[in-house]
Amino acid sequence: MSSTRGSGAQVRILGKGDAFMILSAMLYGFTNATEEFFVKRPPLYEVIGQLGMWGTLINGIQASALEHHDMTLASWNGAADVGFFVAYTAAMFFLYTTAPLLYRSASSPFYDIGMLTSDFYGLLFVWIPGLFLFVLMIAREAEEQGKVDPRRPAYIQRRQEEQV
Repeated sequence: MSSTRGSGAQVRILGKGDAFMILSAMLYGFTNATEEFFVKRPPLYEVIGQLGMWGTLINGIQASALEHHDMTLASWNGAADVGFFVAYTAAMFFLYTTAPLLYRSASSPFYDIGMLTSDFYGLLFVWIPGLFLFVLMIAREAEEQGKVDPRRPAYIQRRQEEQV
C-alpha cells in the first residue's frame, strides 16, 4: 500500500495508512476469534440475540455521536437512498446471522481466510469470464466487418489471358 513516490511527509502518511490497515485486520481477526469463543457454548438464539442487542446499542451511540450532523444533512427522500440503506442492512443481517453458524461448524480462521480471499474469487469468477466475453465479442465483430474474397482482381486475370 505504501509508495516511495513523493516527499518524506507523504511517505509517512502512506505508512500510517498501512499501519491502520494492518491494525484493523488484526482487530477483525481478534473479534472473530472472540465471537467464536462466545458462540461455542450457549444456544444459538441467545448468541444472535445478544449480538443484535449490543451491536444496535453500540452502533447507535457511535452514529449519534460521530455522524449526527451528516445524518441531518443527508437526503432521505429518494427511493434509491432508502433502497441502498435497506440492501446494506439486509446484507449485514445475513452476514452477522450466518457467521455464528460458520463459527460452530468450522472456525474463525476459516471464516477470516474466506473473507480475505473473496477479492480473488471475484476476480476469478467475474473479471476473467467478462474479459473472455469482451475479447470474443471484439473478435466476432472483426470477422463480420468484411468478408475475405481470395480471388484475384479482374485486371490480373485479363493480363494472364493476354499472355496466353
